[in-house]
Amino acid sequence: KIKTYILVGILILSTKLSTSQTNVFMDAIKQEIQRSMDSLKIDKMRSPNFISYTITDAKSIHIRACLGAIIDSDEQPIRLFENRVLVGENGKTNENYIDENNMWSWNDFSNNVPFSNDKNDIRRALWLYTDNNYKTAITNYEAKLSALNQQSLTEEEKQLVDFAPAAKLEMTVPYQSFQINKTQLENIARNLSAIFKKFPLIQKSDVNIYAYDALATFANSEGTAVQYPIQIAAIKVVATTQAPSGEILNDHALWFSNNITQLPTEKIMISEIEKTANNLSESTKAKAISEPYSGPILFEGEAAAEVFMQTFFTKTNGLVTVRKPTVGNEQIISLYPGLVKENSIEAMLNKKVISRDLTIEALPSLTTFQNIPLIGSFAVDAEGVKAPERLVLVENGVLRNLLCGRVPTLKIKQSNGHARPALSGGGIETATAPGVIKMTNNNPATTVDKKKLKDLLIAAAKEEDLEYAYIVRKVISGAANIENENSISFFGSEKPKADLSKTIQVYRVKVSDGSEELVSFAEVQGLSIKAFKRIKATSSQMQVYNTMVLPITGNFYGGQYYLTGVPASFILPEGLLFQELDIVKEKQGMTKNIPVVESPLGATK
Repeated sequence: KIKTYILVGILILSTKLSTSQTNVFMDAIKQEIQRSMDSLKIDKMRSPNFISYTITDAKSIHIRACLGAIIDSDEQPIRLFENRVLVGENGKTNENYIDENNMWSWNDFSNNVPFSNDKNDIRRALWLYTDNNYKTAITNYEAKLSALNQQSLTEEEKQLVDFAPAAKLEMTVPYQSFQINKTQLENIARNLSAIFKKFPLIQKSDVNIYAYDALATFANSEGTAVQYPIQIAAIKVVATTQAPSGEILNDHALWFSNNITQLPTEKIMISEIEKTANNLSESTKAKAISEPYSGPILFEGEAAAEVFMQTFFTKTNGLVTVRKPTVGNEQIISLYPGLVKENSIEAMLNKKVISRDLTIEALPSLTTFQNIPLIGSFAVDAEGVKAPERLVLVENGVLRNLLCGRVPTLKIKQSNGHARPALSGGGIETATAPGVIKMTNNNPATTVDKKKLKDLLIAAAKEEDLEYAYIVRKVISGAANIENENSISFFGSEKPKADLSKTIQVYRVKVSDGSEELVSFAEVQGLSIKAFKRIKATSSQMQVYNTMVLPITGNFYGGQYYLTGVPASFILPEGLLFQELDIVKEKQGMTKNIPVVESPLGATK
């Protein structure tokens, strides 16, 4: 069991930062902010009116195993920083602007913090990066003013500022470093990955164990100074095979926590992986759906959680603010539409957007639910803003608010503390994203025991004179990082997001007797926020879904660190029954030939 391993293990990544060491980071940041605000100036150009830094001092471990053998085992310290420089006046800054010179940004890894712990070494690293960012900020600001002068804007758009004010905050969130035994984690990886030796139909499988243990130090020129931990432990198990007709089939098992000690025991994970491998093997024998379907659909467990999360928090028109940028060249809009995003649902503030039975709220400081730790819980956001204890997003079906940071939109003018630190390349990028989100059904008449949801599904199908209905129990999670030819988009383009990610486990339910049959290549269509107006019922039982969410905007990548995105927790019913959605046969962009020679794991000779 993992807990036993930790208690008897040698501490590998557990060197806790001393108070003097953390003070070095904060002192270096504050001194460079003050020096830059006083002295950073180019003749006839504006000085900066805002500067901030975030230093993340992290320890990272990644172990990868396949079929009982360790493929990679790496641990390393990582020190990176994020710098923000704003110039401008009258509420306008260099941000929220795109032209052909700045629309692609890449990390060049020049934002490294030295490991010497010498304050002057750290200050020098900050200085070099800030100098370059200031020059870029001036260029962007002047280009943005020119673009604005050539565009016809409404009075409301003219008055919209680029950066909202926030109160000064000084805060230190308690931090206790991980205690990790690398040797024992390697043994776990071997044991979990060896399970796939018993499943010759599965072509590829990987077990990845990650731990990211960081202390973030943030300060800005307004006097805010905060320190907070960023700690994630994860085990990702991904398996791939092909149907007899050649289509790719995937499945996964994922676990996330704030600490390695909170992950399930090895026995529990082995059981879940065996179930995953069995399901994937069985899916190679499942029949593809043969005709389109429109009618009631029941989502259970992981699928219900993904439906909720993907609909409201991974699409532009969800419950997260997305500021439409000023564009310097109109050709950008036609050539790269994915770069010019805007959340149009905020125009529906104080109007009904989903069923009046449903309420959605953000509870950022909630640490546990039903004794399950919530990895999305946070005390302060990445911009040094403290979120309210409870933020109502949708109240009895009526849109009340959206998650936002300090970049205002036409309807959301102030930060509500949801600028989250998103893991990217071993460091962090600040992005607006959820923390802890809870959805509840307030109507006792449509809240039933999860076992009765299937009866309601069948009854709804009968009413539509349908011979069968569908239950979806699993879909591909974005946190699994599964990529294939159907998920790849070319440089400069953006592949349109499907209404729901690829399904893994879909069952056709006979109305006559309630029997279930596993089917394959079922694509769910019609899922949007509007679809939640026609929720027929939800389960009375609630579930916790801990995952990593990729923010809607920004450039995020895993690189060699693999963990990417924002830790988030969703609390919602275990079952969601929709009155009417569509299912069609999934079309894969490319169908590869199946292997000519069978896997040696299943060969008799």
